[in-house]
Amino acid sequence: MKEKHRSNTKLAIIGLRLLAGSVAAAFIAFGVASSSSVANTSSCPSGSAEWPSSDPDIMLETDFYWTSPFIQHPVLVFRACNATQKIDGCNFWDPSQAYHVVVQDIRGSPECANTPTPFIGDLLYKFDQDDGHTFIDGVNDSTWCNGNIGMEGTSNGGIVSYLAAVDADPSLRGIQTSYATGDLLNYGLFNGGVLHKEILYPVDLAQPPNQISWKDYVGLGIWDKYLITDQDAGRTHVAGLHVGGWFDVFGQGLLDTSSRMQKNGGFGSVNNQKVVIGPWIHTGVTGGDGYLAFPSPTPTNPSLLDYDSAWKQCVFGAGPTPCAAWGQLKAVKVYRINATPGTEWTTYDTWPPPSKEVKFYFTSTHGLSGDPPRVNGQQSFMSDPANPCPTLGGTNNLNSCISPSPVPSPMPCGSFDQRPIENRQVTPGDVVVFTSDSLPNGGTVVGRIHADIYIKTSLPDVDVFVRMTDVFPDGHSMLMAQGIQRARYRNGACPQLLTNQATLIPVDLSSTAWVLQPGHKLRVIVSASAGPNHPGGDPIYSVNPQNGDEYIGLGHLPRVGTINVLVGPSQQSVLFVPQPLPMSTPPDRRPPKPTPCP
Repeated sequence: MKEKHRSNTKLAIIGLRLLAGSVAAAFIAFGVASSSSVANTSSCPSGSAEWPSSDPDIMLETDFYWTSPFIQHPVLVFRACNATQKIDGCNFWDPSQAYHVVVQDIRGSPECANTPTPFIGDLLYKFDQDDGHTFIDGVNDSTWCNGNIGMEGTSNGGIVSYLAAVDADPSLRGIQTSYATGDLLNYGLFNGGVLHKEILYPVDLAQPPNQISWKDYVGLGIWDKYLITDQDAGRTHVAGLHVGGWFDVFGQGLLDTSSRMQKNGGFGSVNNQKVVIGPWIHTGVTGGDGYLAFPSPTPTNPSLLDYDSAWKQCVFGAGPTPCAAWGQLKAVKVYRINATPGTEWTTYDTWPPPSKEVKFYFTSTHGLSGDPPRVNGQQSFMSDPANPCPTLGGTNNLNSCISPSPVPSPMPCGSFDQRPIENRQVTPGDVVVFTSDSLPNGGTVVGRIHADIYIKTSLPDVDVFVRMTDVFPDGHSMLMAQGIQRARYRNGACPQLLTNQATLIPVDLSSTAWVLQPGHKLRVIVSASAGPNHPGGDPIYSVNPQNGDEYIGLGHLPRVGTINVLVGPSQQSVLFVPQPLPMSTPPDRRPPKPTPCP
């Protein structure tokens, strides 16, 4: 790592609050360039300034790293929480590189990861689209930008990159997002209407007086600007590189957003998106006892570096065909879990690829069968909000992967052995397990997985948590996908409580790419609320009190009760598994329903 040299001059530039547009940008360019000139220019020249946001009374800390502050080049932009403290532009700097680097804090820094203010209620990311546009416009008007800008970010930095891409100035030619989502509502803050507590910090929904239901959250005005719809994608004009993980909490949101931009984007976006998905959790790869080993977890032939290099050439390059290498890369590159060594990485032209859905029906004997059941039946389990069934791995954010002392590291994240959970199936336990026979031919699963679960309960409301595993011949039961659904929100934002009748609960298990090897079995684990990922930790999802309230602690005692999983010809509980099949009709999307139920 190169040493980062700072100018002794820290520019507050208070007068910029009265300036606007190119005048402000030019003044900043001159001031920062002058401050940078006293740095050691032979070793990563840099400077700092406070740059005006879309509100002229709010200034944002900004760092600059130039090849030369007096030569026009393309500009690579990073905007994120505490970006100037976490991102050292010198890691990207090289005297011969063809672009400048600029790093900016978003609003709320340096406290934005530790306090709900200003990220509470309808203020969540409320200003970052306008701030991003203001920053892009100012950089484009500077004396050192040649008119080509690329924006890159990880996690919250990727989220604000998605925001900035909608209605951005044409000078923003590309975005590169990693472990991010353009749908923070359904694949981030909430999953199936259940608050994902690992993403709690932006909204602080867990403690009174800030408790809020998914139904209320859907109605907040922020979604008029944020949730990137097909229409919003049509107002983007950028080449996009989207990097995510099968076990990342934002993984499905990243896939959905990139697909919308690929299919419905404006000129520059449509058919100009690339996706790389690996066997990763949020920003990393897991390992250790209990984990599934991933051979060749880094993409090769072409590598992720090839995608990054081609993206930069397309965004920053000159000449008649700067995007030639970019255009030759496949739109989708994914890691197939458990594939034969050397064949893990594969490519597709679209996401999801053409496939057919294979149905596995739940049976009254704890089985999964390819044949529809002929007899109705049920399997039951208990649910106690005071002692929710724990989780082991899954689609985690980093919070549940950090080991609190004295728990040993690493914590269960990603594809972890689920046998300790399955062993909770006693009479009555708090899980119920369904397993297929050994599959002699195995199979390949690529795409989105869903489960239709019929339940019956006397409880006013419950959560249905579904996990799918690959059972190895030696008994290991490795987690491949999971999803949760709050029963009252199964049809959208109109609350519907259960009335002790057979009720269909559709559960989205998100997407994966995975090879079920010959002789392996397929397994489904059904429970209610998803508890802590480790002893003493917080539940992964907000626990349903099962009394009709949204959260525990609202003045009514939680209720313990039985949940019956129904099976049979009139109440078919089914797992839908996508199998790649060229020239086939893609399966139904089954998108989340954030609108009132019919």
